This record gives sequence, C-alpha cells and structure tokens, in this order.
Amino acid sequence: MDYFAAVRAFVRAAELKSFSKTANELAVKTSTISRYVSELESDLGIALFNRSTRGLVLTEGGRLFREHALLALQALDDAREVTSSLNRTPQGALRVTIPPPSVACISCRICQPSWPATPTSTSTSSRRIKRST
Repeated sequence: MDYFAAVRAFVRAAELKSFSKTANELAVKTSTISRYVSELESDLGIALFNRSTRGLVLTEGGRLFREHALLALQALDDAREVTSSLNRTPQGALRVTIPPPSVACISCRICQPSWPATPTSTSTSSRRIKRST
C-alpha cells in the first residue's frame, strides 16, 4: 500500500464525506479510495468511517487519526517545499579570487549577481597556481 496516498485519500474523503467525490477529485476509481481506506482500517485495527447511503461520517478513531494525519501531511509538504527551494535560489557566499589585470573586467559582473541575496566577495592574488600534469 502507498501509505501516503492512502492517508491523503482518507483525509480528502473525510472532508468531502464521499468516496466517489474523492475519487473524481483525485482522478482515480472509487474502488481505489475504498481500498485505501479499508487498508488503513486494517492496519490501524479500527473503523475510520461509519458508512451509509447518505455518505461518510468519521468515527472517534477516524477523527483522531485525521487530526494527526493532517499534521503529518503538512509536515511532509513543508519538508518537500523547504528541500526543493534549495534548487531555486543559491545559498551561501560566493568567493572569487582573480588575477589583478582581470579585476576591472570581471569584478563588476561578479558584484552584481543574478541572485542579489547571495553575498559575494572578490579578491585579487598574484600567486601562481602550478598546473598538474
């Protein structure tokens, strides 16, 4: 079982009070939502919903599980956002050492990077770098 998909389906079904509406929204079959919830109930050893022809009503265990599931899903979404944001904007300081004749040409471009929040520093050095062969 894809536990996170099952938990997300459960939370959405609890909000919509319907497996079929949840299935339509998530673009899956109603039987998939029903199977997810049944697998969760089996795993937890409790009924999450009271089912009727009028819709779904959370049991006490279902309400408790939903509260904790919402926190866990929010934490997971936050973790994804924080992690993926590292690729959007460079982090840390940019330090560049260049030979003195190049300073006039290059330092202006380095000092105004595409990412203004990234601190930059330039320095010059006449020290020779030995080539490795």
